[in-house]
Amino acid sequence: MKQGRPTRGVFFFCMKFLAIAPVCLALWWGPIIRGYVWILGQISGGLLRTLFGLPIDYMRVVTDPDGILNSETVLAFHENSREQFIKIAYMVDSLPPFVILTLATAGLGMWRRLRVILVGVAIMFAGHIAFVTLVYRFRAAIAESPEIPSALGEFWLTVPFVLWIVLAYWDKVSGLFSIDPGKLRR
Repeated sequence: MKQGRPTRGVFFFCMKFLAIAPVCLALWWGPIIRGYVWILGQISGGLLRTLFGLPIDYMRVVTDPDGILNSETVLAFHENSREQFIKIAYMVDSLPPFVILTLATAGLGMWRRLRVILVGVAIMFAGHIAFVTLVYRFRAAIAESPEIPSALGEFWLTVPFVLWIVLAYWDKVSGLFSIDPGKLRR
């Protein structure tokens, strides 16, 4: 039996995904995550000092040497002679799936693929900054309502997939919602 074109396309997407994923994940959990979290902490710390007037002295990235790669990366803010920790690794792990999905997607030219990755990463980075800033600022209130971070965590699980669909397939998605002006005339 001859395979149809959609089945073949899905097969090649899966093969590309499986080939790209180990490389991207090794890079992310190896050298990249520490730098990403450091930049995230610097910007969030600046916002916490500037917008909320919190006396943050410094920020540092802490990794657990017993963790697998850097999967136990923590962001530490030093405030009032104490360090406050935010477990950050699993919150920012939404970036690699987005990049992998975009790299594995067929039919995107090199410049469009790069633009999709840059826009998607910028959107997620802004969201990560907002998340860290607000979670740190309102940590006492959040401690009383643990369902808030759980709900936000569920949201962040879906973000890479939604961004991938919207950014990589925008022309097809927008076509589903467009109305042909000729059909409106009688």
